[in-house]
Amino acid sequence: MSSRSNINYFERETSYTLEKLVLKYQKTNEHNFIAWRIPDTKFLQIGHSNIIANRAKADFDCLFDSRYYAIECKGSCHPEHYNLCNIKEHQVESLLEIEKCGGKGWFLISKRYGNYSQIPMSCYAVHPSQVRNWFNRINPVTKRNITNISWKAISRECIPIYLVPQLKGCKKKKNSWKIDELFTLNDVQPDTHESLSIDIVPKKNSIFKPVF
Repeated sequence: MSSRSNINYFERETSYTLEKLVLKYQKTNEHNFIAWRIPDTKFLQIGHSNIIANRAKADFDCLFDSRYYAIECKGSCHPEHYNLCNIKEHQVESLLEIEKCGGKGWFLISKRYGNYSQIPMSCYAVHPSQVRNWFNRINPVTKRNITNISWKAISRECIPIYLVPQLKGCKKKKNSWKIDELFTLNDVQPDTHESLSIDIVPKKNSIFKPVF
């Protein structure tokens, strides 16, 4: 399964998650919140194959209580690590620039199950400065910059996010994530994040089927 397919499924989950969050705050008036998807070239070419989008700073833009947030989604089916080449330099720079201007930027990295990219296993919120640290990290054996980061390291250094349980009886199952806390966290430096939740790990001998 291609990395692009992994991201597509995860972007749908994130879009659905943000839609639910907008509706929640519209009903409760607890916070002022809006969110929208930034169309990329792949998305626009659904309508016309010759359309090329301008380079977006992130996948999703959000406004939460007068503060701007940008969210970039990443996904991977690799069982051991996440390949850093899937994060582009301009994406890190864009989110860091947003931070300098008073906004907040997050990478959301989702680990998917085996060859079924539809099935989420876990999700982590990663600050762009943490990604910058990974880019600068040196492999002690090769003496070169590392090219991937293990899921174990990600779970130690980043913020795990809850997978919201499916409601029984739902005909159309849609996965969503509990990302509310990302909009209320105080500004923190990399390696000092406190976990918001636990990892979602499949049980041994369990049978997984696509949820979409």
